[in-house]
Amino acid sequence: MKEPLITVIVPVYNVEKYLNDCVQSIVSQTYRNLEIILVDDGSPDNCGKICDNLAKEDSRIKVIHKKNGGLSDARNAGINIATGKYITFIDSDDFIFADMIKSFVNCAEENHADLVSAQHVRCEQDDNYKEFNFNRWSYSDVQQHVIHGNNEGMRQFLYSNDIGTAAWSKLYKRSLFKDVRYPYGKYHEDTYTTYKLVALCNTIVSLNQPLYVYRKNNASIMNEPFSDKRFNMVEGKLEQAEFIHNFYPQYSKGANKDIIYACNQCMILLSKSTGQYKEVEEKLQKLYRKYWKDYFTSKVSIKGKIVAAICAINVEMGLKILRVSL
Repeated sequence: MKEPLITVIVPVYNVEKYLNDCVQSIVSQTYRNLEIILVDDGSPDNCGKICDNLAKEDSRIKVIHKKNGGLSDARNAGINIATGKYITFIDSDDFIFADMIKSFVNCAEENHADLVSAQHVRCEQDDNYKEFNFNRWSYSDVQQHVIHGNNEGMRQFLYSNDIGTAAWSKLYKRSLFKDVRYPYGKYHEDTYTTYKLVALCNTIVSLNQPLYVYRKNNASIMNEPFSDKRFNMVEGKLEQAEFIHNFYPQYSKGANKDIIYACNQCMILLSKSTGQYKEVEEKLQKLYRKYWKDYFTSKVSIKGKIVAAICAINVEMGLKILRVSL
């Protein structure tokens, strides 16, 4: 049987230190039938030149040079020219296990899956993928959890950690993106998007194996100081909740739980900020008071429940406690 073409989309911005590691882990995959799209999102460093040089070394690599538009815009640019049966996303400061794509494709084809999701592991920002200890797990230990049915897929997405919201560490049927794109100019763009893709799936496979390595890059946007855009994570969960209330009302409590989880993440970022964000605090206060009970009755951490309960009473008090405890 002919192996299907897999499109690997790598948004590239200001990561010249890590780009070679990332791409080397892709071109070295045991699965060879790849279309690798490097999207140079107007990177101010030497990433554009590195991308062009890498393309000269491997004919499977295509390069897009574009004006900076952010992570969503870069992913969308890759989706727009993708020709593979499946798509996977890899952030350009991360890297992947040698059998990741092969594992994904085998699971997708065997189960006629629309989406396959694996676990991930974190590494220090200066770890080299060639020196990373990939042997901590045995591939013989990989276990598949096949999720049949659209309703069950959404339930697992909302109530378990098997699927997750992150765009990376997943394989998608390209057809899922026929009418779906990542929102331009938003932080936490996958929060606005992954639930829509899950809603289009009839079969999802989750793997218990870490196949993706997430680098703790201190220079990434995830480590920038708090700004109003950080509230996008809450806005994305509010949009998700509205969608769930309309189409999967039986899972409304799970969607409400996710709103408070995002509020807690915002609170942690706010507690580390020296700026004044009274408007954001007022929005958070209203959301805590509206949804905290659904979070409190869910299977979440005790610490998260305590934060939510305190913030439902008074967000300023919650910030003071977080500043002392973190």
